[in-house]
Amino acid sequence: MRSTRKPKPTASGSVVKICSTILNRLSERRSPAKRALGTVEKIECGNGSITFLVKIDAQGLKLKAKSPQDVKIAVSTPDAGGIQLGCGAKLPPIPVVITYRPKDKDGGEAVALEFVPKSFKLE
Repeated sequence: MRSTRKPKPTASGSVVKICSTILNRLSERRSPAKRALGTVEKIECGNGSITFLVKIDAQGLKLKAKSPQDVKIAVSTPDAGGIQLGCGAKLPPIPVVITYRPKDKDGGEAVALEFVPKSFKLE
């Protein structure tokens, strides 16, 4: 008699599935937006805008938005479950997929931030 039960996913199989799901959920990039894996170090507010101080490959960038509602924020890891996002917040070094539109060498416009597991690799 054949079993119709599906095998349980292995740990590595579930990580692959989670990473695949994250990639599928990431925001659509509109030209000329870029996507990179980095960290958000601090959030600053003032002059009618919000600024995310991010680090991508050891380079610091200032990514601005007119309001928090202009930036899509998603969490795909329990590591980010307790963080508070707000003006003056300093964030722990949790990996983030950062989608932004570059304006100059030091910054640009923030489009989306998705907090991801430490094992996540952006392809």
